[in-house]
Amino acid sequence: SNTNCNIFHDSLKMAKTLNKKINCSWSLRRLKEEHDKWAEEITDIVFTDANREMDICEEFKQFAKQTGYQLLTQTKEMALEGKKMNHCVATYVNQVDNGSCAIYHIADYTLQIFIKWDDGKRILSMGQFSGYGNNILPSKELREKVQKQINKFNENITGKKNIKVKEINNTI
Repeated sequence: SNTNCNIFHDSLKMAKTLNKKINCSWSLRRLKEEHDKWAEEITDIVFTDANREMDICEEFKQFAKQTGYQLLTQTKEMALEGKKMNHCVATYVNQVDNGSCAIYHIADYTLQIFIKWDDGKRILSMGQFSGYGNNILPSKELREKVQKQINKFNENITGKKNIKVKEINNTI
């Protein structure tokens, strides 16, 4: 499944960061256990002890201002979100810093939003959106509400209504 691929991909990134190895004969349960352990280790070492402001793109800041959604702006906030929500969002700090995404906390869920291009203009696209342990997904109503906010934001940038951006439906 898509979730299993994401756990494997995230685990590869974390293993490389921590100079660990993944044994391809591990069961999915074992891989998930190592994933969670490594995520906590990275979170504690890198992002809590060495807290700093992340380099967040202006579009993401404007979206937070327009919607009132809580934008995570510091590495420690990312670490605390990961601990509170029991997932590896703290390992996404580099993606936030390089401008490819931002992380928001919305009504007990963690939301990732990407930058996409439409006719030479930078627009937003919903990424991962999940709750505790990546096992709890937001209601259809909440997903639609957030998507409408993204559409409204993109319309202000492009002048186009309802830009169709492929939604990524995986977990953090």
